[in-house]
Amino acid sequence: MAEALVKKSTVAVAKETTYGTEPAFTSANVIRVQDIDVNDNYERITVEEVRNTFDEIPSLIGTESVDGSLPVNLRGSDTAGSAPEFDVLMECAVGAKNSSTASLVVSATADNITVTTGEGVNFAVGDAVRVATTPVQVVWVTGIATDVLAVSPSMSPIPTAGDAVGAGVHYKLSTDELSSFFLKLWRGDITREDYGGNKITALEMDISTGQVVIPKFSFKGQSMATPTAEAYPLGAPSFNSLDPLVGISQTINIGSSSIDVDSFAFKLNNEIYDKKAVTTSGISKMIRTGRKIEGSFGVLYENADIFTAFKNATESEAAIILSRSSLAAGQIVAVRIPLMRYVQVPISKDNKIFKYDVTWEAVMSTGEDTITSVSFL
Repeated sequence: MAEALVKKSTVAVAKETTYGTEPAFTSANVIRVQDIDVNDNYERITVEEVRNTFDEIPSLIGTESVDGSLPVNLRGSDTAGSAPEFDVLMECAVGAKNSSTASLVVSATADNITVTTGEGVNFAVGDAVRVATTPVQVVWVTGIATDVLAVSPSMSPIPTAGDAVGAGVHYKLSTDELSSFFLKLWRGDITREDYGGNKITALEMDISTGQVVIPKFSFKGQSMATPTAEAYPLGAPSFNSLDPLVGISQTINIGSSSIDVDSFAFKLNNEIYDKKAVTTSGISKMIRTGRKIEGSFGVLYENADIFTAFKNATESEAAIILSRSSLAAGQIVAVRIPLMRYVQVPISKDNKIFKYDVTWEAVMSTGEDTITSVSFL
């Protein structure tokens, strides 16, 4: 009998149209994962009864649920305007998705780009855009008036007529209910396990100097169907050839300044309520009831600015641009958190030098949802 080797496993995910109902799957739904952790769980019910014996009645099977995590190596989409390989997980974690198409600069100032006539409708507030100046710049759209895009941060150099404005795929926070996804796992290429009704409870991303960036998607699910003996049957998937992004030569801005952090982490937490029903195996639906974005970073102590910002409850923007040094199209991941506030700024020591270990949380109010984004450019 063959052993179930982790390296021989295959994972496929698809967004559900109807909660808990399996959608169609093809090889295009297969994703590469850094690790696999998914299990079907059952509560154990203890039965108490007096029956003239010290022995206990065997426990019974109770409510069924699924939990797991799918960490992935962060890669660009390879082609600007195309979604990344783990598109389904991103949309189900963040909430909403839109695409922007390429255009050209007609004219520009430091804070505005006028694009080709009639093409302003192809952009939305919160989109990141790659502007092909020398050097290349990444900015975020903060307002639109017909074909004039207001952008932040201010651009330098100012784009000139004919410079390309790149396409992108953008994932943004939303007040709508989170989409659910269906997961198929060919465990060790021996059995197929089907998990339905899954919702993302957390998206975590740690950016550490010299380490591969690995977004981790944690999720809860409704149930698993009885495993079926089956080798992977969908045909060879098509993956891009890009190497994963590494925490080297990346750009992290807090406020209007670049900051030399040795690590930066953020976590999107989705609070999920399990709607239970006796007519099911336990969970009939999962409903998001809350959301929080938080994180941390480490930076050497060079002045008291961070402590002062903490004491004054200063709210700053965080912008993270992950790519190769050339900022080539199709290889950029841009994250924007429009308002963040420090919640703890302890000073520690690292190899006999002082440093800040800062924790922060996003400050969300009406309007910040759609401009908090993760973009693939």
